[in-house]
Amino acid sequence: ATNNTNKKIIYLSIPLIIFGIFIIFHYKSYINFKLFVGFGIFFVLSIKFFLKKNIITNVIKKNKKIIFMLIGLFHGLTNAGGSLISKYFQEIIKNDKRLLQSHIAFSYLIFASSQYILINILSNNIVFNFKNFEILLLSAVSYIIGKKIFLHLSFKKYLFFLNIMIFLSGLWLILSGLG
Repeated sequence: ATNNTNKKIIYLSIPLIIFGIFIIFHYKSYINFKLFVGFGIFFVLSIKFFLKKNIITNVIKKNKKIIFMLIGLFHGLTNAGGSLISKYFQEIIKNDKRLLQSHIAFSYLIFASSQYILINILSNNIVFNFKNFEILLLSAVSYIIGKKIFLHLSFKKYLFFLNIMIFLSGLWLILSGLG
């Protein structure tokens, strides 16, 4: 299931990430995408409070392809697809912290790589410069620190902190969209 899921993330999300980036390049002055996606993240977080778990799980299982495509579009528009993919995998992977983290990490890698390459192509920038190196170094250090913290958390605490981070990303999008 892992390889199949990873393949679906690649071929369903990347085209919509690309489409989202093209929309941003052409329509960012007309639409506040940060507000749109920030409220979208809050909507996704709040669904859990209003619907029964089995309804959510059934909807997700029946609409995997559409969900991957929407998440790719959200990521292309705002760079916030990671929050939504994290929520998606929380509903699918119930008791395996390592598998959950593995799917989320792979998704982030695919999302960030495809977005980074396309933005560099569209903006005619040099693909590798000092700022990009800093971001890469910060990502590596964050991953190492996160991995150490991850090993000491129970699955329940891991989900709690993951959801706090998702909430904060939605809040950040809304606040930065208003400013």
